[in-house]
Amino acid sequence: MSQEMLHIGGFLLHYSTDFVFDGEKHTPYLEDDAPGPLNVYGASKLEGDNAIRQSGVPHMILRTSWVYGRRGTNFPKTIAKYLIEKKVVRVVADQIGTPTWSRDIASTTARVLLQACPDKARLSEALSGIYNYTASGSASWFDVAEKVAFKLRRAGQKVAELYPVSAAEFGAKAKRPAYSVLDCRKIQQIFEVDSPPWHASFDECFRDIGYL
Repeated sequence: MSQEMLHIGGFLLHYSTDFVFDGEKHTPYLEDDAPGPLNVYGASKLEGDNAIRQSGVPHMILRTSWVYGRRGTNFPKTIAKYLIEKKVVRVVADQIGTPTWSRDIASTTARVLLQACPDKARLSEALSGIYNYTASGSASWFDVAEKVAFKLRRAGQKVAELYPVSAAEFGAKAKRPAYSVLDCRKIQQIFEVDSPPWHASFDECFRDIGYL
C-alpha cells in the first residue's frame, strides 16, 4: 500500500487519539511528547501512528480526544440515558480531557486539507507529520455529566442523583490517562484554524436532540 501511494503521489490522513499518552503530565500534551499508552486501544493506535510514520508516505496524523456527535453511541448520550432511567449515577471525576464535537473535527480537516493540498493531490513534505486537534478547554467526565443533567432538568426531565467518584472507585476494566488534554497550537498556527470552547460546541451539537 505504501509503495503504491508513493508511486501515485498520494498521501494518508489518519485519526489518532489522546490515549497514546500515559496521563502523568499536568500540562497539555505536545505532538512530540513521549507516548506511553495505558490500554490496548491506545497501544494499537500508537502502533498505527508509528507504522504510518515509518512507511515513507506523506501523511497527516490528527490526534483528537473524547469525540461525540449527534449520531451513534457516545458518552453524553449514554449518560443522558442513564440519568433518565436510573436513580443514582456515578461518574469519574479525576480523569481530565477535552470533549470534541465530530463536526468540528470534520470541518477543521476539510480546511486543513484545502491548504495543505492546493492541487488536491499532493501533500507538501514539509507539512507531513502529527497534529493535535481538539476543542479548547478541559473537563472531567463528571463535568460533562453535570452539563447533561443541567440540560435535562431545564427541559423538565427528572434525573438521577449524580455523584463524582475516582477512577479507582469506579473500577473500569480499561485503564485511562488521568490527564490527556492536547496542545493544539501547531495546527492553529500553521493552518489558522480555531478550536471552539468545548461547552459551546456541546450546546450546539445537542440543541436539536429532543431530550437535550
